[in-house]
Amino acid sequence: MCLKVNLNPMALMCSAFLLCSATLMMAGIGPDGGIVNIVRIDPVNPNVLYTGTVAGGVFKSTDRGESWKGKNTGLTNRVVHALVMDPNDSNTVYAGTGGVGRSGLFKSTDGGESWQPRNTGLANIGILSLAIDPKNSSVVYAGTGGLGEGVYKSTDGADHWERRDTGMYRYTIVYALVVDYEDSNVLYAGVDFIFGGGIYKSTDGAETWRLVTPDVPRYPSGRSIAMHPADPNTLYACMYGIQRSTDSGETWERLGSEDLTCHSINIDPTHPDTLYAGTYGRGLVRTTSGGKTWEAPSEDLSSHTLAQSIAIDPMAPNAVYIGTLSEGIFKSIDYGEHWEQKNRGLMATIIFALAIDPLNPNRLYAGTQYTYLFKSPDRGKTWEARFDERRLLRVILDLAIDPERPETLYAGGWNSHFWKSTDGGDTWQHIQDGLSEPSIYTIAIDPSRPTTIYAGTSRGFVSGGVHKSTNGGERWQDMSRGFPSYTVIGSILVDFIFPTTVYASTIDYGVFKSTDQGENWQLSSKGLDPRVDRLAMDPKDSSLLYAATRTGVFKSTDGADSWRPSNNGLELPIAALAIDWNDSNVIYVAAYSNGVFKSTDGGQSWTATNKGLSYLDVQTLAIDPGDSNRIYAGSWGGGVFVSNDGGKTWE
Repeated sequence: MCLKVNLNPMALMCSAFLLCSATLMMAGIGPDGGIVNIVRIDPVNPNVLYTGTVAGGVFKSTDRGESWKGKNTGLTNRVVHALVMDPNDSNTVYAGTGGVGRSGLFKSTDGGESWQPRNTGLANIGILSLAIDPKNSSVVYAGTGGLGEGVYKSTDGADHWERRDTGMYRYTIVYALVVDYEDSNVLYAGVDFIFGGGIYKSTDGAETWRLVTPDVPRYPSGRSIAMHPADPNTLYACMYGIQRSTDSGETWERLGSEDLTCHSINIDPTHPDTLYAGTYGRGLVRTTSGGKTWEAPSEDLSSHTLAQSIAIDPMAPNAVYIGTLSEGIFKSIDYGEHWEQKNRGLMATIIFALAIDPLNPNRLYAGTQYTYLFKSPDRGKTWEARFDERRLLRVILDLAIDPERPETLYAGGWNSHFWKSTDGGDTWQHIQDGLSEPSIYTIAIDPSRPTTIYAGTSRGFVSGGVHKSTNGGERWQDMSRGFPSYTVIGSILVDFIFPTTVYASTIDYGVFKSTDQGENWQLSSKGLDPRVDRLAMDPKDSSLLYAATRTGVFKSTDGADSWRPSNNGLELPIAALAIDWNDSNVIYVAAYSNGVFKSTDGGQSWTATNKGLSYLDVQTLAIDPGDSNRIYAGSWGGGVFVSNDGGKTWE
């Protein structure tokens, strides 16, 4: 019996706004890749590159992107939005991290080997952009992303900071900063704010700012700025399409067609008429005419591949790198004509769901955020990406395998309804019939009738319920009678002895129970914390249940009629639960950033079991149906880890 644990809905909210943090991060067994926010090339030694990822921290390559290693010692927030190297000493690197909780600016003086926080004068806010004065590298600028924030300036190499956003709108998110290389008193900031965005310009070293935007039907969003390498008066920017200014931002003209909605842009330093832009819907585009015409440079990249960052080798501009929203790093060595993924060692995937083939435990599936579905035929030694043709299933919140026909695989996604594959994930069918809510948080299969499936649904984070299908997910019926109007379903369990009994956990009211196959539901949470993220059922006694909550593990021995805490030795809160199918006294829990804990006495006591689990932010657990000593842990930004000895050691 394969026990799966699925995504905590609030964890998705955390990732959606890039607000999460953790302490330790190293690679597991895969899959490689992840969400890459920024790519930077050492201007002195182009063999060296850095990437900042959305959950895995900083990675470094010393062989032009052929391989990567995590460089996160001292980096207490792994959501990295911005990286910049000192132009006079490229071993000095600054990293801007995002969100709340230990956010801010980090500095390395040893090429990323270690990091120290440099936040004196900075609020505890996310840093989305960084720039260094090319004439005085002690002057550093940081663009922030919090309400009421803007630009900060340091004149002592980031030791101290002062806010410098006079003239900026109060609610400003600064996505891009550029300093004029001839007159470093001139700066440009690409911003969003509550009513729109655009470009701010300063001519006095960030003391004051004024808004300079193109004449467009609505306020543009200033996502990226590139300055011409030979003429600082010429700027290119992503705001309401691709815009160009030839008079230092005073006036702008739109380049390309209406559908070129731009996210990132960069200029070939030796051929300034050649530019690359990452767009929504058309993928990476290139111009060799200064923006007069644009084309997709290669069929190697999908139109769904969003380039969030573009880096061009200053010494060999035929070499171009892009960091993507969903597929890690790509590299071209022929000006973008052909591309290859370069993700070896770049293990920054966010794993929300794990599923193991019950008849072939070698086959393992991992559902991720924005990096699609991964499939391993050899217990995680190698991985292959699997996605639907339109790539709509980007955030996979849960996976379930038909126990009788394991080639049939079900997936639930964020804002993408229900998905079904009958060939082991190679191709997918998108199903919406009867699903009134767009997000599927959790999937449960009736073990006595595998064509009967339950799905926990939601619209955003404010309303949801249970839907049921009796024909293998082809059509659905709302089965939410008895639930509050506003709730989110975290997990569903079907009683394997009495399949008319179904349990559903919510993140705000506790556990609900149905004894009529989901027709009616009653609250069944006596003694239970109302914030229940996960449920697990004893594989031998279906009346014995465990609940993962913010205040720890709760246990019920009477089919959810009553609950009591079972937290001796645990770190809180709890993200995931898994019960050993061979010995149900053995239970594993994932305690968010505190790693994995194990109980051998039915939850009476717990012991941390994290040797080798150097990435402690675990979101999901799965036990091999053929070997109960083999456990998989899906992490927030470190990929999948595995233990072959019942959690004693991990790799």
